[in-house]
Formats: sequence, structure tokens, C-alpha cells
Amino acid sequence: MTEKANKEAEKQARKDLDLKKKSTSGKDWFRVFESDKYSKFDEETGLPTFDSKDKKLTEAQINGLKKKQTKQQGTYEKWLKEQEPKE
Repeated sequence: MTEKANKEAEKQARKDLDLKKKSTSGKDWFRVFESDKYSKFDEETGLPTFDSKDKKLTEAQINGLKKKQTKQQGTYEKWLKEQEPKE
């Protein structure tokens, strides 16, 4: 591969990852992007409940994850609106 082709491939990979991040709901975020950090998840909310060593997460850790999840949900909903057909 040429250097130009490599740069194009990298650019496309970043674009694909960015799209995947935007199009992942808050509920699915931790399972999709951070599944290596956690071993168990709340089925209803999608929030992690145990770390990768099967140690229960503290309330403070879960609250931090909730904030991250809420932010991701906002990004996801904005992306969804962008997908709606324009009138």
C-alpha cells in the first residue's frame, strides 16, 4: 500500500469509528466500547455493575458511569435527529 492509501484507510477508519460512537445509544455504550473493563451489566439500564475482576462497583463509580451514559445518550439522540429526512 502506498502512503497515500494508508492515510486514506486511516481516515476512513476514524470516520467509521466516529459514526459507530455517535450511533451507539447510552444503554449500549459500555457493552460495545468498554466491555473489557466490566464483567456484568444491569439488563435494564445497560450500566456496568461489576468490574473486569468481578468486583462490585461502588455507588460513586456507578454515578460517574451514569453521567457518561447520559452524555452519550444526548450524542446518540442528536445523531438520530440528523438522520431524519429533511422536509
